Amino acid sequence: MNSARDVPSPDIVLVHCPNRPLRTPTMYFSLGILYLAACLERDGFKVAICDLRDKEVDINLIPEANCIGVSFTTGESTDAKKIAMLAKKRDPYCVTAAGGAHPSLMPEDVEDYFDAVVMGEGENAISGIADGNFAGLARQPRIEDLDSIPFPAWHLVPPDRLFSEALWFGEKYGQGPRATTVMASRGCPMNCHFCGQYMRLPVVFRSPENVAEEIRRLRDEYSVFHFRFEDDNMTLKKEWLFELCRLLKPLGCHFKGHSRSDLIDKESVAALKSCGFEELGLGVESADDRVLALANKKETREDHIKAVKVINNAGLRCRLYFVCSLPGQTWETIEINKRFMREIGRGADDQIKWTCSIFSPYPGCEFYKNSAKYGIRILDKEFDHYWNFPDCNLIALDGIPKKELDSQYKHFYNWLRSDSWRK
Repeated sequence: MNSARDVPSPDIVLVHCPNRPLRTPTMYFSLGILYLAACLERDGFKVAICDLRDKEVDINLIPEANCIGVSFTTGESTDAKKIAMLAKKRDPYCVTAAGGAHPSLMPEDVEDYFDAVVMGEGENAISGIADGNFAGLARQPRIEDLDSIPFPAWHLVPPDRLFSEALWFGEKYGQGPRATTVMASRGCPMNCHFCGQYMRLPVVFRSPENVAEEIRRLRDEYSVFHFRFEDDNMTLKKEWLFELCRLLKPLGCHFKGHSRSDLIDKESVAALKSCGFEELGLGVESADDRVLALANKKETREDHIKAVKVINNAGLRCRLYFVCSLPGQTWETIEINKRFMREIGRGADDQIKWTCSIFSPYPGCEFYKNSAKYGIRILDKEFDHYWNFPDCNLIALDGIPKKELDSQYKHFYNWLRSDSWRK
């Protein structure tokens, strides 16, 4: 059975790679693929989307077309290369195109497998590729007018694959209402050394009117009322945020998003609460100031404590994202993290949630490019292991072998799960 929506003789097929490490592989659908599909349809192309998130790579699941496009992260790169090779084996004249985070950060790893490789945002390049007018490597300038991009092509994916009941609460917190993701801005002004973000400056914002209209359409056309914003920093631009919240308030929907501890203030959080936000995530990474400094996080333990209190006092849940095995981590770091959780967590009940991952040295980040400088030894260079939640550490640190890093992670993760820090 073909996993793509029925499109007679598509000009181009956009393939969503398998999401093997996720307990619920269909929890997210790539917004990037949906935006590319919308731009292609606007330009007159017949588009099919092949959804392999919970499948193995199988060329029989991918419709034949003049062009096969794959947008992928580092962890998906092995499957993406396999898709390109199988497509060429089936039809040597098929144009294969690569885009997304991994090709943008490490084009040299993929350009031998694809006819066209896009570095950066692909919306302004994809139609030229589909039309056969472009091949090779293209560095794309940032798109300054995000409102010029049509809304994602939701209609190309069946609703039961587009929306997820695992997204709203998070995998380990159980099923919830149908939810989906949106993105109101692109870019991040920070330069955390562990981050493989390929869009940094400038940070470009959609207009509040454009964002609110997208949510209204999803609500009215698909009866979806729960949305997760994928922006790196929802509270970066206060006047923009206040106007967005004003427009979202009458829609009667529920929202969650992310920001940084040093960008949290009472006015911004109150605005989020007023329009239906229920949860705000913070990339805490660590409560050890030494680890934060080595990671160029430009935040401190005190910033984290203040931010959590502001969020909780406004009546929002706070989700904390920890990253274990960053340079500088020791057993004392684990104890500092535990003391931090006890300080903010006593009596918090369900106001505080957490996610704990292991540092993956993504290509493009400072810790990958200059690993020796930070005492990092990369032990595993198989890119299909490079996810936010690898089974074990891919690295060792100076003086701390991989086995000990694994023990530190397991100890902290199991301690968080015990919920003893809430009492």
